[in-house]
Amino acid sequence: MTGHLAAAVNTGGTRSQLVATLKDRFDQAVNTVRKLGIPNRDDQIGSAKELRLNTDDLHAARNGTTVKSLRFQGDGGADYTVFFELTSK
Repeated sequence: MTGHLAAAVNTGGTRSQLVATLKDRFDQAVNTVRKLGIPNRDDQIGSAKELRLNTDDLHAARNGTTVKSLRFQGDGGADYTVFFELTSK
């Protein structure tokens, strides 16, 4: 997956185009692996999302810790929130 995503960085375009390409390629890679049953055939809960960081987030992480989150919702009532702890440690 790393090479697949890294190749997207060199496609050029605007930031929003890059983000869209990375999300699409990530979803493609996950779906390919999922179809093979690696690690299992569980459904992907929602599509890839961008964890967007701004200057304040980076400043807070540099001077301590900050937490960001993404929420994923899927069929059958699946609802997950993933938390990312950012720190300079």
